[in-house]
Formats: sequence, structure tokens, C-alpha cells
Amino acid sequence: AKEDADRELADAYQKLIDGQQELEENEQKLADARQELEDAKAEAAEKLSDAEEKQRIGEYFEAAAIYRKVYTKTSPQKRDLRGYIAYRMAECNRLINNTPRATSAYMNALRYDYPDSIVSLRLGQMYQKSGKYMDAIRHYNDFLLLNPESQLALNGIKGSELAPQWKQNPNRY
Repeated sequence: AKEDADRELADAYQKLIDGQQELEENEQKLADARQELEDAKAEAAEKLSDAEEKQRIGEYFEAAAIYRKVYTKTSPQKRDLRGYIAYRMAECNRLINNTPRATSAYMNALRYDYPDSIVSLRLGQMYQKSGKYMDAIRHYNDFLLLNPESQLALNGIKGSELAPQWKQNPNRY
């Protein structure tokens, strides 16, 4: 009976040692994961500043690619940051005439509540450029609610209303 008790005690002690080793390994894995997260955050911040610099000097294509990469790596819970990145990405795509990507990025900026009302104007312009005139008018009107004197928005609405007629009745000019 004493041998059985000694064996059980030895087994229990071995399980305790194994559990302690497993705990130490898991703590090390957690520390490594935290370090990776901090490194990723630092890398994302660095890439964001790289993209801003590329945009500042006019390298819009490279800036848009970097913004896109940073946007996909940014958590959806960081709504302000995602809205900012989406807007900057949209502006780069607009300036290189990549209308579909610009439209998508402006929509993301709106979804993440980017605070600048110009997003509605730009989205209206992108829809108008794509031939989606009703959507364009809706976004121009959204912009006009905040900026009632905007000649750009008023002209955009007028152009979006007239464009279907012009398409149906083309002239030789």
C-alpha cells in the first residue's frame, strides 16, 4: 500500500512539474505574441507615414497601394483610423483616375464616419464619372445639406440630371 501511495505521489509530482513547464511555455508564447503585436503596430504606423509622404510628393499610385495594405491590417474597431486611411486612399485613387477603387474607398470613409463633408462631394463625383447619376445626385444633395452654397455640388447635380438626356440625344460635336 505504501508503494502505491508513493507511486501516486510521484505521478502527482510529475504532473505538477509538467503543468508548470506547460504554463511557462504558454507564458513565453503570450510574451512573444505581445511583442509581435507591438512590432506590427510600429510597422503599420511607419507604413502610414510612408504613404503620407508618398502622397505629399505626388506618388499617388504607391501611396494608394501602401494605404490599401495598412487599411487591411487595421482593426475595424479603430473606426477613426480606418476612416482616415480610407479617405486618404480614396484621394490617391481619385487623382490617378482609378474611379472604382476611389468610389469604394470613399464609401468606406463614409461608413467609418470620416468627419470631413467633402467625402460626400467626392463620392458624388465618382458616381457621376461612373455613370451612376442617381447615386451621384443623392451624394451631391448630402453635401449640399452641409454646404448649401457649393457651386461644385450644384453643377454636379445639374450635370447628373442632364447626362442621360445627352446620352440619348447625342450631337455630332
